[in-house]
Amino acid sequence: MTWALVCAPSAFSEITPPVNPKPEPPPPPSSSGREEFQRKVQREMDESARQLSADKAREEEAAEDSAQAFLKSRPFAGFAELSFYAARASVTGGRSDYQVDPGIHTSAYLRTYWRSKVRDLQPWFGLRTAPFGGYGTQKGRTARYAHTWMGPALGIGKFLTPGDRDDTSAPAYLILLSGGFSGVARLTNPDETEKSPLADFKPCAWCQDGSGAWLEFRYTYLSSGVVGVSGLLGVQTGTGKVFSYGGVSIAGFY
Repeated sequence: MTWALVCAPSAFSEITPPVNPKPEPPPPPSSSGREEFQRKVQREMDESARQLSADKAREEEAAEDSAQAFLKSRPFAGFAELSFYAARASVTGGRSDYQVDPGIHTSAYLRTYWRSKVRDLQPWFGLRTAPFGGYGTQKGRTARYAHTWMGPALGIGKFLTPGDRDDTSAPAYLILLSGGFSGVARLTNPDETEKSPLADFKPCAWCQDGSGAWLEFRYTYLSSGVVGVSGLLGVQTGTGKVFSYGGVSIAGFY
């Protein structure tokens, strides 16, 4: 008897996975397809740039509208000011060689009819303090003088706006002419032991030195409707002396 042995594949024999073929690279785009793709990218870039520009313009317009709304809500009723000046003195009556040190004046003004339209020409009133000091010679005696004139101020002024703005815009400039009469406080050099009989070197807490008449003109630029920067010219008179001065002022407006 003949036995035939048929051997089946073992279930545990190693199975080799099929090998996947490598994908073929896509064919290069034709010149017309490449140009179309470039045009599409350029259109998207242009649209993005236009959108950014439009957003920026809207933001700037909103900021400007907010600033204008803030400025329109302000009454521009008045201001307080510091003036930095340089001066020279013209003297008579036995006086000579008066030198004037640079100094600081202070003042504050209010519009008389601050509830009326901002751009109306109208009176202003306020207070002013104007010190002048230096060295001078009176009747042969040279000494230091320090005069501080103080008193009320009265003026007439008007706010202005550039020609391209309407009447509802916030003002950009102020022109103000003011003047008045003031008394004076005089101090002397503490190193001097004797009291001088000469008026300019004689101390007084409050006295009259001539009429004390003065006049000032200022032209103010308003920045953001809050801070004003002015050019200032003025004249202060006293007995036997006239101080002419000019300078720059910084003011805070309300």
